[in-house]
Amino acid sequence: MTRDDFLEDLEMRFAQMCLFDLLFTPTTIQISYFLCNKKTLGIVWKKLSNIYRKVFKKSTVEPSVHQFTAPPK
Repeated sequence: MTRDDFLEDLEMRFAQMCLFDLLFTPTTIQISYFLCNKKTLGIVWKKLSNIYRKVFKKSTVEPSVHQFTAPPK
């Protein structure tokens, strides 16, 4: 790896880290704000549990019975 390749890679990684920081820092702050008191925590928990029930309630497996007949000899 040449010095120019290394610097180009370093610049790209720095840009990725800045983008990551711009996206996830406000998200982390908002999540911690929403979860900071009991009332909002209850609301968030209720909504998440409703979503969980909707997603996983319908994913039941029911047995199926197939009748097979032997081929004639």
